Formats: sequence, C-alpha cells, structure tokens
Amino acid sequence: MGAYLSQPITSKEEFDGRGKSVDFGGSAMQGWRRTMEDSHLARCLENAPGAPPLSLFGVFDGHGGAEVAKFCERYMVDEFLRLREQETDLGAALVKSFHRMDDMLRDSRVNGNLNLSRAIGDLKYKSSNELPAKDQVPD
Repeated sequence: MGAYLSQPITSKEEFDGRGKSVDFGGSAMQGWRRTMEDSHLARCLENAPGAPPLSLFGVFDGHGGAEVAKFCERYMVDEFLRLREQETDLGAALVKSFHRMDDMLRDSRVNGNLNLSRAIGDLKYKSSNELPAKDQVPD
C-alpha cells in the first residue's frame, strides 16, 4: 500500500494552554500515513519587551518531510520576534518570517543536516539536539 498503513493510527496528541487573553487547545492524529509528518506551534508571546501581547499559532504540513516541519516549528517564533522588532506591521513580519524559513532551508548548512536526517530515516525528528543549534543557523 506504499506510504500508507492498512489501518489508520487514531491515537491523538493533544495539547492546551493559556495566555493572558487566550485559552487554546489542539489535537494531532497520524491517520493513514506511516509516520506523522506535520508539526505545530502554539505560543503566547506576551512577555516580549515593549510589544503588545499576542499569540502565534501554526500548523506546518509535512509535505516537505517531517524534519522540515519540525525545523519551522523550532525557528519560526524566533524569526518572527526578530522581524517584529524591525517591522511595525505584524502581518508583514509574519510573511517575512515564512520567507526567512525558506531562505534558511535553502542554506546548504541547514539543508545538509535535514538531508542527513532524511537519509537515516529518522522521521520523528523530535529531539532538539537533532536540529542545528540556533546559533549555527545562518542569519
């Protein structure tokens, strides 16, 4: 049956949280795929100095591979916060953050690490030490 299972995996990963002005929750299910390829983030960014409170939620579809989705989960918030300091328009900062993820993923140092993970078949890619350290990701 190729990349699909004969029966779906229906167990769910559930999470919830609370910020100053928002309660949130989510759930993820692997389904028919051999591995869970998607990743998500749910962060309340209420303590950024000099900035109004806001929350950032996202689902990163694993079509580029689980390791790409995990990479975006790990680095998206930091890039958004960095760009938010330079940009008065939050929407523009968010768009630039997505473009920055693309730029970072095209960098050979990052891409080589992701290809290595893909080659050894580690599609869970959960441990933060399997990703490049934040200070090793190109600016």
